[in-house]
This record gives sequence, C-alpha cells and structure tokens, in this order.
Amino acid sequence: MEANTPRVVKKYAAILGCILLGGAIVFILQIISNLGSNKGGNGFARRMLSPIVRPISHIDLGDNNYYIFSARPGKMYLGNFVKTNFVLQIDRLKDTVFRIFTFPSGLKFIPRALIFRMDDEEIYSIETGTGSLFYFPTSDRSKISVFPNAHPIYAYDGVAIGNRSKILKTYDLQKKGTIICKYSTDGKFLCINQEIIKNQLDGIISTDGMLRYNDETGLLYYIYYYRNQFICFDTNLHKIYEANTLDTNSFAKVTLTRVRSGDYTTFSAPPPLVNQNSCLYDSSLYIQSRIIGNLEVRHVFDQHSVIDAYNAKSGRYEQSFYVPLYKGKKVKSFQIDRNLLITIQGSYLVVYQMRDLH
Repeated sequence: MEANTPRVVKKYAAILGCILLGGAIVFILQIISNLGSNKGGNGFARRMLSPIVRPISHIDLGDNNYYIFSARPGKMYLGNFVKTNFVLQIDRLKDTVFRIFTFPSGLKFIPRALIFRMDDEEIYSIETGTGSLFYFPTSDRSKISVFPNAHPIYAYDGVAIGNRSKILKTYDLQKKGTIICKYSTDGKFLCINQEIIKNQLDGIISTDGMLRYNDETGLLYYIYYYRNQFICFDTNLHKIYEANTLDTNSFAKVTLTRVRSGDYTTFSAPPPLVNQNSCLYDSSLYIQSRIIGNLEVRHVFDQHSVIDAYNAKSGRYEQSFYVPLYKGKKVKSFQIDRNLLITIQGSYLVVYQMRDLH
C-alpha cells in the first residue's frame, strides 16, 4: 500500500495539472475573444442576423452628393444635395440607363432647395424656403404643377398625402421648437400638432429628425437623429404610439455655450448622431444606427453599417443586420424594394441581394 502511494499522488497531481491547464486556456481564449468587443458598454444588445446581403451590381455615379428618395421595381430615383432641382432616374441597373429631370427654365421662380419624394408615377418636391409643393409626372416633366403656400413657411422636411394635402416639419419661433403642420395642396393651413415632437435642452438639434410616410397604411413616422425615439402618427396628426430604438441615448447630447460678446447661445460641439437614416418597407421600419451594441466587436462594427428593423405597426424591435463597406465607404442613404437593398456608399449606388428577414 505504501509502495503505491507515490503513484497515486502522481496520478492525482497529473489530473489536477490538466484541469488547471485547461482552465487557463479557456481563460486566455475568453480574454482574446473579448478584445475589441463592446461588452457591457452601451446597455443594449442586438439580435444580429447572419450575413443576409451580398452585392450583385453597382454604378459609379461620379458624385458623392446623391441620395435615394424612391426605389420602385426596376427603377431608382435619386436627388442631389448640391444640385437641388435635379433628379436622376436609373432604369434597369444592368444596362445603366439614366434619365435626368430638371425643372423647366420657364418657371417663374426656381425652387432654392427641394425635398424630393415619390407618389405613384409622379415625383413631387417641397421647397424648403416656402413650403411650396411641386408635382411632375415621370412620363412628361413639362407638365409641372406648382402649389405655393398661402403663407410661406420654412419647411425642413415634408411629405405629400396624395394630391390632397401635405405634412410639413417646420420651426415655431414662439414655441422655439420643431412642430408638425398640415396644409391643403393649395397651401391653406389645416391643422397643427405642437406635441408630437418634444423639446429637450434646445428646440432645434434635440428635435431634429426624419419624416417618413407609408402610403399603404396612411401612417407617418418621425425618427429623431440625436436620441433613441421615434413617433408614429396619422395624417390628421393624432399620435398612434411613441417607441424607443435599441440604444439608451434618451437625451440628445447637446452642449450649449453662451457667447458673452455677442449675447447669444451656440453649440460648443456637434452632438453625436444616433439614427443616421431610415426607410419603410412592407410592415417594417428600418433605421440605420450609429451606436455599437454590447458584445459587438469594434473593428467589425467599423467595417459595416448596421440597420435595425422595427415592426411599423407596434414599434417593437425585430432584428438587425450588417451591410459591409463598399470601396471603403459606409451606407449614407438606402431603400428596400422586395428582396433588394439599394444603397449609396461614397459615389456608388450599390444593389444587394437580400435574404428574407421574416
């Protein structure tokens, strides 16, 4: 028995050594796997789908100022941040056939800056300086219809509800904040809702956001740029619900500085962007987020754009997916049409095949 004792001790020592070595390896691998991750960082985690997009075609537009304002079967419509009275239509991506729309030179006043949208087969635009509405059919751009506002207002954004009325986002000097107004097509004031958009520290940056319209359901959505909220309301400006995006930025990070010499207040630094872009398709609201989630790896996040999907009827979060860089550029504008994701990345229009999310 005494002769076997050293063997038993050696046997148990070997087993203990293996256990300790295995534990050390697991611990080291855990540290390696967590390097660069955002574990515990921003208070939320995404349900990230496995890769669901793959690029199938692209067009070099030769200009990085384009944005997509409509995607229809076989056709894309692009506006330009610099050439504001200019619309580019792209047919049949493989053939890269372009059509260019500009406003006729005989127009009494050329709009200074336009917000372009699509309504059936008509392109319409809203002049930011006055809130005036312009319609022209894609088949004949010479048949432009102009509907000036009875009382010009400064419209930051807007959507037309068919050819009957328009919803405008504007600034209220008395309230010192952004408000939503409804006008008839011919510019007559119909109604206003000062409670849809809520002020925080200031009435401009903290309330800035994107106005979207779902013509199938007749519902509108306002998605804040600098905080984790979006609002759903109907065309009579009645709020349906208010929901939160995934991240925890409930207050816009706006820092104000008082300039004594000029006796005015200004921003000491640009606030961080939370929600960069958005679009509606089918029953989902898609929001491009700039905020990294827990357990996401920083270098992977930096190499992709992330899009979060929400149920448009309830505001409930559904899932997320990554879109890779293209020519080193992230997504700056996007639309979804059936199983296609169309993006602007740098000067390129990129079309991705998209796996069904549902």
